Amino acid sequence: FGPDAGLYFSDMGFAQIEHTQPGLTDTATDRQRQRISHQAFVEIEFQTFFFTFLLELTLEGFRNYGRETAAFDPDCNVIFGENAQGKTNLLEAVVYLSRGKSPRARTDREMIGFDASAAVMEAKVLSRDREFRTRVELYRDRRRKMWVNQVPAKNSAALSQVYHTVFFCPEDLNLIREGAASRRRFMDTALCQLRPRYAAALAEYHR
Repeated sequence: FGPDAGLYFSDMGFAQIEHTQPGLTDTATDRQRQRISHQAFVEIEFQTFFFTFLLELTLEGFRNYGRETAAFDPDCNVIFGENAQGKTNLLEAVVYLSRGKSPRARTDREMIGFDASAAVMEAKVLSRDREFRTRVELYRDRRRKMWVNQVPAKNSAALSQVYHTVFFCPEDLNLIREGAASRRRFMDTALCQLRPRYAAALAEYHR
């Protein structure tokens, strides 16, 4: 809001916006409020916000990783290395564990290493002041398995309830270059993380 706007909260969970002029006394402001005929009411959804931290990531048989465990700093992490060393693969695993879908691969089998029969991804995450462990196992000849805190997950919506990710890559320019179908896929991906029921409805639609 600009300098001539005041924001007032009521007990009913609404915000009432009233325009006032700077420099007026309380009495003048009260008189001016009585003259104002246009008031905007904005519903406010009160939420408590928590920080989310990825504490640890373990990969086994995933892409070019035989077995690797990485610990992360809660403040800032810089991942660097030569080409084809697995930087993007590591990020792909982080994203997969947050939504049950790869931002790059069309099928889960593509993420299993050439010499491996299965791939394992496991993350330790601090979210909502609690510690979570998410685990996904990918197989070549059967369906994947997923767990959240050692409890089997029925679908990818259970992963999205632990933490959310935003993945940027050069291909995201296709949101502008390509048609509406690319933009719909982008919106579907975002909504599936925010609203698990939307993910279930979308899966049913694609069947």
